[in-house]
Amino acid sequence: MGLFKPIWKTDDYSKENKAVNKVSKMKNQKELIQIAKSAPLQKVRGAALNNLTEQADIAEALTCGITLKIRNEYGEWIKNSRHTWHVEDAIQKLADQTLLAEVEKNAMNSDIRQMVKKRLVELKIAAADPSSLTDIAKSESDRYIREAAVNKLTNNAMLIDVAKNSQYDDTRIKAIEKMNDPSVLADIALSHMDISVRLAAVKKITDPSVLVEIAKNGKEENGLRKLAFNMISDSDKRDDILQNCKKGIHVAEFIRETDFAKHYKCLFCGTKGFEGVEQGGIGSFKFKWEESDV
Repeated sequence: MGLFKPIWKTDDYSKENKAVNKVSKMKNQKELIQIAKSAPLQKVRGAALNNLTEQADIAEALTCGITLKIRNEYGEWIKNSRHTWHVEDAIQKLADQTLLAEVEKNAMNSDIRQMVKKRLVELKIAAADPSSLTDIAKSESDRYIREAAVNKLTNNAMLIDVAKNSQYDDTRIKAIEKMNDPSVLADIALSHMDISVRLAAVKKITDPSVLVEIAKNGKEENGLRKLAFNMISDSDKRDDILQNCKKGIHVAEFIRETDFAKHYKCLFCGTKGFEGVEQGGIGSFKFKWEESDV
């Protein structure tokens, strides 16, 4: 009598598929929650989780025993994409934010806590008043929530507001990536106080005239001006920038320093220059460009 053991209780990996098939056909919620919490094999727990329908039961299973890893035939812990899908599907079934918050706080598995947090963010943003999305994107301390708010924004004026005024660089850049207005992008590229934001704006610009303006008049960071120059495919526009180079007026970009000189090259044409000890001088430094080939 006491010798019979349900197949889901097996810890024999050779019987795992048989146990999964058996559990996948079960409907009894009380039994399924027990299996999801205590089956020795994680694939079997995942099969039980997939069949749970009550939100409280799903939350309990996610909190108490499910992990995203299973053992392979060599006994090594690995992530399994199908098993992960079971967990993701179960989390998507949860719409009760109170239950989700409990799972995020108490789940044994850190990956599950992170996935639940993402689900909470989705629900919070979905319920948010559209007019409040810009405020969330500009000032919310949680990065995932800010990013979700920006992803939902479609109004260009709101995106501009976030790009210019968010407290966080990552959110400003995210907003810029969704923008296409060349005049606004140029304004940000030329005047925003943060270099990472300016660079993000330049990468979105396609108008060669705007790129020429940035290459000529961008803020002091050479990387910004060089990026703009390299993005210009119109040879006439590039020649416009190179006119000063042809006159021997270059924009110096520092390369390296040796014992007796500092070496530079022109940001646009690549002409080399150096600042070092003059011939016959002692401790006297002078900057000199080599002959330009532009």
